[in-house]
Amino acid sequence: KEIDEAQLNKKVDIAVHSLKDLPTELPKGLYLAGVLKREDPNDSVFSLKDINLKKSKEKLVVGTSSIRRKVQLQKLNSRIQVKGIRGNIGTRIRKVNEGKYDCIILAVAGLKRLKIKNNYKKIDIRNIVPSAGQGVIALVIRKNKMIENFIKELNHYRTFVESDCERLFLKSLDGSCETPIGAIAKLVKKENKDYLFFRYMASSLDGKRMFKGNTFFRLSRYKKMSLDLGKKIKKLI
Repeated sequence: KEIDEAQLNKKVDIAVHSLKDLPTELPKGLYLAGVLKREDPNDSVFSLKDINLKKSKEKLVVGTSSIRRKVQLQKLNSRIQVKGIRGNIGTRIRKVNEGKYDCIILAVAGLKRLKIKNNYKKIDIRNIVPSAGQGVIALVIRKNKMIENFIKELNHYRTFVESDCERLFLKSLDGSCETPIGAIAKLVKKENKDYLFFRYMASSLDGKRMFKGNTFFRLSRYKKMSLDLGKKIKKLI
């Protein structure tokens, strides 16, 4: 909010955000002008032990503050006990080292950007669908021709289209970072035509009604198709 106000007061020209933390509706006068090339979008399990979340036969205390991760973890394995965790990545890792959790769930992108290389492994996106925009750095600006032209040079087209598809799905579900919704899109060729392969999940807050699946959107129609899918699922949860 402080950064938004600084931009609107013309104290800041460009704001750099983690896209997954950015609301789908920005304050009037600001807009998402571009994104940087996406880092790995997967979630990961960080632990000092060799843990298989899906196959473990032992009770696991798993740390996460994300409702999206929580509902998917509980569907994955009934032996998982999800325990809330707060703080930055360093603080969370320290709590694992102190034995307060068997493992914690963290975005791979954050670990890579902090150059952390050990004690974690990626989670298959079929098991935990990432947050919309995960791994993407967003560039938000005011309407300004000179700045717009500058951002165009930085914008990564493929990432922009994929993350736009994910955020439209989120928007159609009235989603926020507090809502159990996951979405990941990938630009692909199919029968010599451009498509977006779209994997998604959406759930009621209690996790009792969850919808998971994947589909293809024609690139030329992905905006409408993503919104329509979200609206359809919204009626079911």
